[in-house]
Amino acid sequence: MNAQHSADTVALSTNFPVVIPVAIRFRDLDALGHVNNAVYLSYLEVARVAYYHRLGWDSRQNSFGFVVVNICIDYHSPLFLEDQVLVGIKVSKIGRTSFTFTYEMREEASGRLAATAESVQVTVDEHQSHSIPVPEELRHRVANLEGKPL
Repeated sequence: MNAQHSADTVALSTNFPVVIPVAIRFRDLDALGHVNNAVYLSYLEVARVAYYHRLGWDSRQNSFGFVVVNICIDYHSPLFLEDQVLVGIKVSKIGRTSFTFTYEMREEASGRLAATAESVQVTVDEHQSHSIPVPEELRHRVANLEGKPL
């Protein structure tokens, strides 16, 4: 077994403060019986929502929101209907008006790496529809959840 293959079959890294299970539905599959590549975006979205909930962010109580401006996914191995999937998510960078999530998606039983991804979100004023600086309160909450300053 080469080093790359063994690295692809380990459990989710412990440096993800939020790890969620995602149920694969029959409708997620393509004609070949694996999860369609576009569906991975939905799995990332579920992880983002879970992260926001862990932050205690409530869209009904804040005047700002988040808009995804970029997503990049690397597919490592296919997922199938019977697979149990875990998605890990963390903030890897915070800029002036944006922040970057890093994701890891693995089949739970074997630890097989299915995909890695990054997405960039911009904070926006929901009433005026323009970007705003990442609020200090959000930076503080992310640092607390991540267990380190960013």
